[in-house]
Amino acid sequence: MRSILVPAALIELTGLIQQYLLLAKGQDFDIQDIELGVSSGSFFTINQSDSAIRLATDLLDDVFDEGHSFVLYYNQKLAVADYASQSKGAAYIAVDCSEHYRGKHPLNQMDIWLSPESGQVHAQEVSCALAQYFTPEQHLSWLVTLLALEFSFEDCLVLARAMLNRETNVSRETYFDDSLCSSVLAQWPCDVALFPKPILAYPQLGIKALRLLAPLSSGFPAIPERSLGFYPIVDNVDWIEKLLGLGVKAIQLRIKSTDQQYIEQQVIKAIELGRLYEAQIFINDYWQLAIKYGAYGVHLGQEDIEKANLDLIQKAGLRLGLSSHGYYEILRVLHIRPSYIAFGPIFESKTKLVNSNPQGLVRLSLYQKLMESHLFQALEQARDKPKTKCSHYDVGAVPTVAIGGINVSNAESVWQCGVSSLSVVGAITSAQSLHSVVSFFSGLTQSKASEAITDDAVAAQTVGSVYAHR
Repeated sequence: MRSILVPAALIELTGLIQQYLLLAKGQDFDIQDIELGVSSGSFFTINQSDSAIRLATDLLDDVFDEGHSFVLYYNQKLAVADYASQSKGAAYIAVDCSEHYRGKHPLNQMDIWLSPESGQVHAQEVSCALAQYFTPEQHLSWLVTLLALEFSFEDCLVLARAMLNRETNVSRETYFDDSLCSSVLAQWPCDVALFPKPILAYPQLGIKALRLLAPLSSGFPAIPERSLGFYPIVDNVDWIEKLLGLGVKAIQLRIKSTDQQYIEQQVIKAIELGRLYEAQIFINDYWQLAIKYGAYGVHLGQEDIEKANLDLIQKAGLRLGLSSHGYYEILRVLHIRPSYIAFGPIFESKTKLVNSNPQGLVRLSLYQKLMESHLFQALEQARDKPKTKCSHYDVGAVPTVAIGGINVSNAESVWQCGVSSLSVVGAITSAQSLHSVVSFFSGLTQSKASEAITDDAVAAQTVGSVYAHR
């Protein structure tokens, strides 16, 4: 059972939270076991399935004790450098930073927070045009609702902003009214233009530009959007050879050994097999070896990209796949145009330990819609770029991969979410009949090949229309 306890002093927000839960239900989120109640304390208490969160806010005058999980500040006026020295779990919303940008950027708000785990400073920016729809009470109500839906704190901050970045939002004067206007129940935001942008470099906050996230001259080499299709992940070249022999054309090598000599031998052999079978072999993590021996591509996790050198990977001509576990991580890497982005874990998985709850099909569908909106935004931007030839991928389409707990029984429902590829681990390594499992997944991912070709044709026609009206 999950519950939300609202402080009595802010009981008027209960109506908003109820409306926001209904919007989530309309998007197929399960809210059946979420109960709303009132607390006599000065905290919001959000009881999730396996944890409890205490959320404080300066919208109340009470002094905060040390028992909170997060504190949301809407009225703090600190110098930018001072935000970085605050306590873990503190989030500063709608910080006016126009003075610090000195008019060089169309920006007047930032949200700044300190990770509750590491204390690391994160920030996101919101443009003037979108910030005008912001009200603290609605933002707080959304954040409470999203925490109850078990989004990560970063994703709550990203989504709460996207929810408010619309003209259709209810006005400040009506948020106390239980009969809120129907515009509150607008669709879940899927347009990338509505989302805030993660700030990747801001020295005053101690956010230093990572060399791997520094602006690149262009995106990474393209992978035809549907060519990945069935994309197994295995831990040694014996599996790679078996799968290539069964016609699999895209495989990732994720080695668990710590023996460096063994790792290098496995990478060399995997790359050789890929060339022999004309297949796409991605090397997980070991990007230096992938460059050295000329792999087709590299796959990196969010924790790995802070150590790798994306510029070297790009200059070597390697494709780059990146993991993500939610909205914030997707937006954080989308600007570098990776060759694909993986979403996961979709279901519970025992093959890799991750600090992320299963995403589920509802979120997977929403991530995919966000990626599709990124393509259409790129199409619009392409109007001003003089090109004589343009393909679907050239203007921003990034293939997507679903991973985590996918097997024969749930693969069809995952594929229906619109992703470009299904990645499996245990479904292969524990298969009683490898041939049968490969046939199933290959058949499933290839069954919509004609539909994908049609989609690409429509996209190409759209691109052509864009340039015809320049």
